[in-house]
Amino acid sequence: MGLTSALRIGQSALTASQLGIQVTGNNMANVATPGYARRSLLLSPLESADPSQRFQPGQGVGPKSLTRVIDEAVLARLRGQVARETQATQTLESLSALEAAIGELGETALTSQLTQFFGAWSDRSTLVASDGVVVQQAQTLVTNIQRLRADLTQQKIQTEQRLEQLIPHVDKLLSQVADINRNVARAQVAGGDTASLRDQRDRVLDELASLIDIGTVERESGNVDIYVGSTPLVLAGESRGIELRRQAVDGQVQMTLRAKADGSILPIRSGQVGALLDARDNAVGDTINRLDQLAAELIFQTNRIHATSSGPKGLTEAVSQLRIPPDDRLLPINGPANPTTAALPFDIRNGSFLVHVQSPAGGVQATRIRVDLDGLGDTGDATSIDDASLEDIRRALNAVDGIIADFTPEGRLRVRGENGATFSFSEDSSGLLAAVGMNAFFTGTNARDIAVRQDIASEPSRLGTGRIGADGRFTENAAALDMAKLQDTTFEALGNQGINGFWTTIAGNVGAQTAAALNGAQAAAVVRESIEAQRAALSGVSLDEEAINLITFQQSFQGAARFIAIVDQLQQELLGIFR
Repeated sequence: MGLTSALRIGQSALTASQLGIQVTGNNMANVATPGYARRSLLLSPLESADPSQRFQPGQGVGPKSLTRVIDEAVLARLRGQVARETQATQTLESLSALEAAIGELGETALTSQLTQFFGAWSDRSTLVASDGVVVQQAQTLVTNIQRLRADLTQQKIQTEQRLEQLIPHVDKLLSQVADINRNVARAQVAGGDTASLRDQRDRVLDELASLIDIGTVERESGNVDIYVGSTPLVLAGESRGIELRRQAVDGQVQMTLRAKADGSILPIRSGQVGALLDARDNAVGDTINRLDQLAAELIFQTNRIHATSSGPKGLTEAVSQLRIPPDDRLLPINGPANPTTAALPFDIRNGSFLVHVQSPAGGVQATRIRVDLDGLGDTGDATSIDDASLEDIRRALNAVDGIIADFTPEGRLRVRGENGATFSFSEDSSGLLAAVGMNAFFTGTNARDIAVRQDIASEPSRLGTGRIGADGRFTENAAALDMAKLQDTTFEALGNQGINGFWTTIAGNVGAQTAAALNGAQAAAVVRESIEAQRAALSGVSLDEEAINLITFQQSFQGAARFIAIVDQLQQELLGIFR
């Protein structure tokens, strides 16, 4: 080994030290760069070209690898936790908005309005309150129900709008990953540096993880494939895309996320997108459905009582709120092929009701109208073909002496007194009168369209508070007392709860879910911070460590430079001998 070989050793040391200083400087420069994984330079000795020769110290030093210091397992855990944290945070935001919209602690709380409504009927039964007070309280109640329904619907629309904004962004991020995959693969084949590209891809994947729950698989080629469940969204340099689709199912608009390439449904459960989907369909959507359920039962039960109410002189005319097209009048009421009655949220059963006709002379005649909905034919077979239609009901009513029954031009069932006679109804075990809105108090079928019947709202004296019994005697406050009792009555349609209790349960559940979401968000943040600390300890840049590395490489450079200077001096002395 000569002095020339010694110079090469010194040169290799200079080059390695320079590279080490550059790597250290780059790490220090990116100490505050989000998603930057520090670089680690690994040096190794250069072996002799001819190891068979004795006393060969080696060829110096050279870089063996320049790698990103990263733990893929920790990174995968972090992305999963980021998805869970953003889901918990978004869920908390949605539930907090829902709780504020319900506003059970405010003066306009629905439970308070319901209590005041039934209280007004109770006061009316004892003549403490007038008809006008009952009607005014009812209008206040329906106004609050409609307002709450509108607020919840607006929250649902806003949730959908946020989804419509986020999904194109998610699709763009998937395309970015595919583009980076192609660049990484090309650089890796060419032997170039892919660390910066990988950092860039990790930042995109981190943002994706905050939006949807993803799984990643890194290939030997350097590509990262992205999956949602078992459905691939990015394969190598190709993005299969993501889109938001709407479709109507049983009258409800459903929103699903699908892969653009083949329409596969994506089972997204976490991340901000997963939380928004869950809020739309469950938290907000379910509350709207339950509010509609409450309003429908309130309408039905109130109308069931009011349908059989009247004043001392009875009714001169009663018109249904339900419009029945001519073709549907001939179909069985409970038949699935009857679109008019099948769309009603009210239960019409096999039963009957009484019609009381009061002649001008004062006599009262009661006639029972049967509503045949037993689902049996004349031979006892299970069929609804022979069940009653609304036309059958009209004929039966029209056959009663003293009244006329027909359909108005708008398709409403109408009953009128004839030759000065008046009438009223009672003992409706079928629920038909309430379902079609005969002598109704409320109109509509749910929280969106519930309202006090227009003529009652305009003229409260039309309010029915009494009832003619089967014995023909009139009780002035019978209907008002039954209305007041509704507050303490449980209903099968409400899960064997009362109207007030049903809504109190809903509001309480939302409050409990909000409190649980707050705890979940806080816990998720703590876990995410812990995993981030693990990632930072491994992949983050420590200025103290880098300063030590810098001094080490500096001293190595200085030593190599002094070594080269000495070798050069020896060469000069050697050349001087031969001059």
